[in-house]
Amino acid sequence: MGYQLEFNSLLKLNRKELDKKKLRKGLKFKVEKSGERLFPLHKPIEFCDEDYFYLGKLKVNKLTLEKNKTTLEVQVLKVFTQVESKIFSKAYIREGDF
Repeated sequence: MGYQLEFNSLLKLNRKELDKKKLRKGLKFKVEKSGERLFPLHKPIEFCDEDYFYLGKLKVNKLTLEKNKTTLEVQVLKVFTQVESKIFSKAYIREGDF
């Protein structure tokens, strides 16, 4: 009997999960992801939009696993400047790029 669990160190958000115009340091919000996933708790990780455009760093304060669903409570630690976003986004290696 197996159990599928995905380990993530990047949080990808869609337009419904985050309004980029309201993005600011200290912002707290909840995110629901399909599947059962693990993220580092209380450690800075990057977050990006659907197109893998990096937006900044956040930390996961709480993670709840349910059948086929993961709920995260997160807090924004840093919002990247446009220059920082371009540097992080350009440096990201997508599957198939190598």
